[in-house]
Amino acid sequence: MNPKVNQILGKSVALTKEYLTDFLNQPEFNQDLLLTFGENLNRSQGLSLLQSLIAQDFSQLPHLEIIAGEAINYAHGAYSFNNNTIYLSQEFLINNVDNIDAVAQVLIAEIGHYLDWQINLEDTPGDEGNIFAALVTGKELDVNQLTLLKTQDDRATVEIAGEKLSIEQTGIIYVDVNATGKNNGNSWVNAYQDLQDAIAVAQPGDEIWVADGTYRPTTETDRNFTFKIPNGVRLYGGFTGNETRLEHRDWQKNSTILSGEIGKINDKSDNSYHVVDVSNISNDSVLDGFVITGGNANENPVTSGGGIISDRSKAVLTNLIIQDNAASYGGGMYVNESQLDIKNLVFEENSAAHDGGGLYSNNSNSILEQIVFNNNYASDGGGAIYHYNSSPVLNKVELRSNHSGEDGGAIYNYLSNPHLTKMLFLNNTAINYGGAVFNSYHSSPIIENSIFKGNIANVAGGSIYNNGATVDLSVINSLFTKNISQFGGVIYNDHNSLRLTNSTIADNLGRYGAAIESEGNESTTTNLNNNIIWHNPSLVGNNPIGDLNQNTLISYSLIEGSYPGVNILHQDPLFVNTNNFDFRLSANSPALNQGNNDLINQDIPDLAVNPRIINDVVDLGAYEGIELPPQPTIETNPTIIYVNANAKGNNNGTSWANAYTSLQDALASAKFNSQIWVAAGTYKPSQSKREISFQLKNGVAIYGGFTGDETKLEQRDWHKNSTILSGDIGNLNNQTDNSYHVVDASNITNSTVLDGFTIIGGNANHSSHNSGGGIYSKQSQAIFANLIVQQNYALDGGGLYSSDSLNQLYNVNFVDNQANQNGGGIYTNNSHLIISDSSFGQNHAEGDGGALFNYNSNPILTKIDFSNNTAADEGGAIFNDYQSNPAIFNSIFHANAAIASGGAIFNYGTTVDAKYFNSIFDNNNSHFGGAIYNYYSNSSGSNNTFINNYAQSGAAVYSEGDEETQPVFSNSIFWKNQGKIDPALSNSIFWSNQSPIDSDLIVNQDANTIVSYSLVEDGYSGIGNIDSDPLFIDGKAGNFRLQANSPGIDRGNNEFVTSKIDLDGNQRIINQTVDLGAYEYNASVAEKTVNLWDFEQDQIGFNYGVDSTVPLLI
Repeated sequence: MNPKVNQILGKSVALTKEYLTDFLNQPEFNQDLLLTFGENLNRSQGLSLLQSLIAQDFSQLPHLEIIAGEAINYAHGAYSFNNNTIYLSQEFLINNVDNIDAVAQVLIAEIGHYLDWQINLEDTPGDEGNIFAALVTGKELDVNQLTLLKTQDDRATVEIAGEKLSIEQTGIIYVDVNATGKNNGNSWVNAYQDLQDAIAVAQPGDEIWVADGTYRPTTETDRNFTFKIPNGVRLYGGFTGNETRLEHRDWQKNSTILSGEIGKINDKSDNSYHVVDVSNISNDSVLDGFVITGGNANENPVTSGGGIISDRSKAVLTNLIIQDNAASYGGGMYVNESQLDIKNLVFEENSAAHDGGGLYSNNSNSILEQIVFNNNYASDGGGAIYHYNSSPVLNKVELRSNHSGEDGGAIYNYLSNPHLTKMLFLNNTAINYGGAVFNSYHSSPIIENSIFKGNIANVAGGSIYNNGATVDLSVINSLFTKNISQFGGVIYNDHNSLRLTNSTIADNLGRYGAAIESEGNESTTTNLNNNIIWHNPSLVGNNPIGDLNQNTLISYSLIEGSYPGVNILHQDPLFVNTNNFDFRLSANSPALNQGNNDLINQDIPDLAVNPRIINDVVDLGAYEGIELPPQPTIETNPTIIYVNANAKGNNNGTSWANAYTSLQDALASAKFNSQIWVAAGTYKPSQSKREISFQLKNGVAIYGGFTGDETKLEQRDWHKNSTILSGDIGNLNNQTDNSYHVVDASNITNSTVLDGFTIIGGNANHSSHNSGGGIYSKQSQAIFANLIVQQNYALDGGGLYSSDSLNQLYNVNFVDNQANQNGGGIYTNNSHLIISDSSFGQNHAEGDGGALFNYNSNPILTKIDFSNNTAADEGGAIFNDYQSNPAIFNSIFHANAAIASGGAIFNYGTTVDAKYFNSIFDNNNSHFGGAIYNYYSNSSGSNNTFINNYAQSGAAVYSEGDEETQPVFSNSIFWKNQGKIDPALSNSIFWSNQSPIDSDLIVNQDANTIVSYSLVEDGYSGIGNIDSDPLFIDGKAGNFRLQANSPGIDRGNNEFVTSKIDLDGNQRIINQTVDLGAYEYNASVAEKTVNLWDFEQDQIGFNYGVDSTVPLLI
């Protein structure tokens, strides 16, 4: 016999004797005996037997034998009167070697069966053993529990050693909602139909096996009802209803659902507050193999833990799906003062009105292993998890596409010290700070061997935000890539301590500090050791590491750019293949053997779980090189749903032949991590209801442009196979009854994609639906690619309205959209869009911003064509209002017009700081400021070309303000523009602009525009300015590249250069000194017959853009 089994058996027998002695010496034990065995008992026989037990003479008790559980129907224990033997299941003992209470409970129950046979005059139905065990161990039974136990049939016939024996058994209680037997739980045939009945009779040591089906806490409407898990009881779901062994079940295939949907179907307002309660139970209590859904803890004082509530518990939770629950705190689960053992769980689509969409942990130190958090949401903090004064251990936890309305898209730590190992943070988003993790107030998390990919914070800390001096973060052997934020694309430190060791930060994006942005003082420290920080474009601030405090130490690292420190390298690390998410080091990488062994814990492996040191000296970054480790992968394996308006099959979306004919049906059936493929045709949100839109779902990618027979995404041709989402739902060609919004992309993360469609005919003209006729996007990080957004209408944002969002747009074309007020193409409100390789043409606003209106927004615009957009007031292409600071790269503004001011761009107010780089402004016109109008705004630009712009005053630039209004332009060309003003323009060309009222092309009204190192027709006061014909190759044909003998070659100032490439995508500086204007002279390409529209694919930031699909941040 297993020595541990022998040991547990001996201890359990001793504990059983203690329980019996205490019970029999209580004055009320006679009453309890009558309650257990009934009035019809042999009193003299019973008295003699009990007197022996009171005297602690246990010799009369039955023989005890350990036997295979199969022999006694997999019960934990059984008693046979045929041979006066108590049998204990060997498997039960092995599984409970550390649980003497559970074993003693079974022993006492079988002694109860023995006593029943000895002192009862007849065998009556009922589980006297469990009643006896409950009374002996001090458990109170209510009337319902007692009634159920009195009617439970625990008898069976088994064959042991060739002899048929009658037994009474303890251990497994069966539940099957579809059972038709005696409803006593003693077998699958006679299973309880109601799980609550099984819970009522279960005693410590019992198991409850539950067949597939849906079970609710009550058949009534009292929201306080819950499945309260008893102490020491193990509940297992996932059976079909005929299994004889636990390992025979398949819990994922046989869905056993515990649902809080007790009132009106699909109405959460009357659902159970908690579906399951695991409070005040030990680690002998198990919940395993269930789907928990439909809880809603939304009314005071019950506001926490819609799916599961845990208070002072040590329960074991395994193999659960916690889905679609809601609460104010901890939508999926709320854990208070508990130490749960949580393994192999999925938290999906849970929500919190405040904090912790998936899980809220308060004063708890649980262990979580192999957990997945998908698509959970919190309005305030911690889309997936909120830790308050907790120090949990998380290992192998994946957090995908979780979302926070404020901070901490995945995890929010407050006064907490979690230890996070082998984590995956993928596509989590926060409206404010900390796309993946937000650390606050005395939190000291440790993050090891983890991957952060595609996380977004609209404001700061794309992956991690550290808030305040009391935060102390340590990150080891981790990878950060494709993360985005305005400040700190990866990490933002706000007066706190950070230790980053042997990590790789590559291909992240930020406005300032694309890798790390810090602000601090003498009391805070940042230590960066053994790291690789490479290719993290900071689109405005330039440096991937920004605003470092004075206590920053960088050592033994490879960093792009010039940074002080010990043993710093600035060479290309030579990753294996970053386009394939492979950041391992190639054999000739300069990062090999360049680290400092004293700065690491060698017991921690690298990110690929290989030894941290291979050749005596540690390598830099997250991976140890030389012999390449296995390539890391992130599995997605999406389900594909097919849509074809002309399909004739089963209309179930399983194939092209059986495709849904309605896109709405496909959206309704789509689950997280699905793709919807849509064949060419026209699809409408509704037939007549204007308020209905195509509501995008988080984690669902929708692709148009198929013919209806493709097997691979890259086979489609979205240009040729036009897939139209139309809002023309009422009378055809009558926009007054069209859909308010064709597409609604609100409250979703960057795991959601809309790609390959024409969006047309939205009309947001209702008082409560007045923005975003084509697309309405609020609190969203959705990705839009390969779209034509055309002929949509709204009060604001005819094509797209974006509020509190950070959407990414690639190859999106806004054509002929209109706004009755502002933003004919797009209106942004507190949003920070990233738009590249896109165009705005013939959009119109009756107010401001014919193409784009920005309010409190900081978009990043790369390779954009703004042509023929108009505004009835100001900003023919763009209007920038209140704290809007757009950054515009490698773009073209052609023939835009505003009636009042700012033919191309209008910048309004002291809080606006627009920047323009490597761009062309031509043939734009307005009354004032043919290209740009600055109203008390200090905008700036470098390497731009202004040509053939027209205005009555200030043909190129008009600036109005005071002595502090000082726009700055450098390295630019101003030619054929005529006007008078004084903004700050450096390294630019202003030429061929016309101004009939004021002959100066740059006009200042109480402002001081600064222009330096630029070519300005008729001259302009400033350092390095010249007045000469720029000698374009063919200005009349729109080719504004420089001839070989142009005076603009090598005349700029390199200090103003912010980009490595020019408008053509060629190297920005060729002959040591930058050229003027948007193009760098390149002898090998200068004589090409091209015009300004023929610019090649290139990028500032990530390398996006392919013909059929867009490699997105997922």
